[in-house]
Amino acid sequence: MKHYFLYKWLLPEAWKRVRVVAYGSEVAVMVLQGDRLFRPGSVGNDHLVDLLIQEGELTLTANGARMTLQAPAYIDFIGSNIWSWQDLSTSSDFRGRMLGMREPFFREMIDVLNVKIGDRLFDYMQRPFWALGPRDERRLCRLLDIVSEAMENPCHVSLRDFLQNMLRAYMSELMDIVFRQRELSKDRDAQGKSGLLLHFLYLLNNHYLQHHEVKWYAEQLCVSPNSLSVALKSAYGKNANSFIDERLMEKARQYLSDSRYSVQQVAAMLNFSDQSAFGKFFKRITGVSPRAFREGRR
Repeated sequence: MKHYFLYKWLLPEAWKRVRVVAYGSEVAVMVLQGDRLFRPGSVGNDHLVDLLIQEGELTLTANGARMTLQAPAYIDFIGSNIWSWQDLSTSSDFRGRMLGMREPFFREMIDVLNVKIGDRLFDYMQRPFWALGPRDERRLCRLLDIVSEAMENPCHVSLRDFLQNMLRAYMSELMDIVFRQRELSKDRDAQGKSGLLLHFLYLLNNHYLQHHEVKWYAEQLCVSPNSLSVALKSAYGKNANSFIDERLMEKARQYLSDSRYSVQQVAAMLNFSDQSAFGKFFKRITGVSPRAFREGRR
């Protein structure tokens, strides 16, 4: 356990729900699944840590802003970056892999690549979030599988050199993703669409209780409601109304599960005009009334 430095990131009750393979205290790969995984606050240590989000979503607070990353995506918890990490939470369908490397091991591994990828590495260090395509996620996972399998075989000849070579391949894949996304960002339309979607998700996370209409979000983004929904549908497979409905339903179920609140109070807390409007919304999504939902949980 003392070598599994990634456990510092987790709540004690989550330890039994993860799988870790490690090479001493220098490298570890952790397979994560489900919600209620991470400790509150930030974790300080001498290891570099990143997270590959394969399914579901991860929500975090960075520099005071609450944001959500949807799979597939990649996040690097760079210690020298200006971001401060706290309040990490995952959805119930979350699945991902965490990679940690002790800094001297990482420096030794990356030195060979610095000459070839120096400019890309600069971009990488400046931006800790990277959206991934399905092919990107599969290639990164395959490399982590090879690293994990090697660490499970401590008798592997020249294990340390093998791990560094495979992790160089892993970093090369990441740099290729950075390069392709940087090239793509030169296209103004692509860059604008990416910024639009990220801005929408930020607004949604902060204002979904107060604003239920797509029109409000479109006005803040200076686009039409239809353009916003088309962009979201193309990127995530669902329109703006679906995003709003899902966030409201998540909070509605949470409030209705708490017997301290009446249905009328829940409707008010969610900023519906009245209990009837909330009831119609809830039944449209679930097929049952708020009261029937609450009674069904008893």
